[in-house]
Amino acid sequence: MPVGVSDPSSTEYVLLDDMTLKPVLVRRLPRALACRCHAVPVAEDQGNGRLTVAMADPDDATAREALETFFDTAPYVVRADPETIDALLAKVWAPKEHCPLRALVCTQDGPNDDEVRAYARSLCDLLGATISLFQMAGAIGTSLDAVTEEVRRGDCELVILHEPDQSPVERLFWGRVGGRAVDRVPTSLLVARRPRWPLRRILLVIRGHETDDRAFDWIARLARPSGATVTVLAVVPPVPVMYRGAIRMQQGLPALLATNTTLGRQMRRIVRRLVNWQIEGTLRLREGTPDYQIRRELLEGDYDLITITAETHGRWLRRLVGDVIGPLLRWADRPVLIAKPKDA
Repeated sequence: MPVGVSDPSSTEYVLLDDMTLKPVLVRRLPRALACRCHAVPVAEDQGNGRLTVAMADPDDATAREALETFFDTAPYVVRADPETIDALLAKVWAPKEHCPLRALVCTQDGPNDDEVRAYARSLCDLLGATISLFQMAGAIGTSLDAVTEEVRRGDCELVILHEPDQSPVERLFWGRVGGRAVDRVPTSLLVARRPRWPLRRILLVIRGHETDDRAFDWIARLARPSGATVTVLAVVPPVPVMYRGAIRMQQGLPALLATNTTLGRQMRRIVRRLVNWQIEGTLRLREGTPDYQIRRELLEGDYDLITITAETHGRWLRRLVGDVIGPLLRWADRPVLIAKPKDA
């Protein structure tokens, strides 16, 4: 799909029926703006992040200007059938009441089960989700296999897992249940450790991955109805000591937002989504080891929920390149939401 500057008088026509579109990509354009402009993103250039957008009326100068303002650069515009665009938008942005989110709440027969169930019900009311209860029993591995089967059977999009406090000896021999569940449960997972309610402050950790949008989708679902404020935290590697005197090597939020890196584009996209959805947010940039910098941010901020996207590579590769979620689940003392695509 080309990504050059298009000429409205000679806009090419595409058949959306012949294309396999990713819902995550389509949702890059908010529903209200997509319907107003009668437009849908259909492709992205992996080299520069520029989008190709199909429009019913590419000659609409006002709509094209709105798209250019939102995306921070002029997208390549193609023409598509209006009815096909309408059908696609209706499918991706299906009304909640027609396609309710399904959540599975897993408890382990502990003293705080009632507290976790109450927390889960409040959370699901906020999400407009239907809720199912599941009692875990037996060995952790067997229990997680049963949870996975229940997720697939019930077509669940979110698992809320009660993880009781463990002694150091228990963690040493059996490990954290949440850490093992991340690799086993095939959908988004909320490890409900010491539930905090109501939601007032949410921390979103991003790493410059395109998959970070999955975590932001949950942020939008939770922050909009609750009125919670969102802090977006990006952690970048430290600048080598030998380069600290060079101005071009210095890290800073304004400089990052101006770059055409994956992380820079990701931050700009998140800012636009926060503004468009009227969510109060703050951007934070920290330099150093991700695990240490996330821990510092939690110590300084009174966050009720941490949200992060699951790693896309396997456990052993994570150990080689650096695992963020594993250490986070070992020491975090509040709920952590790990976003995954459905049936990951």
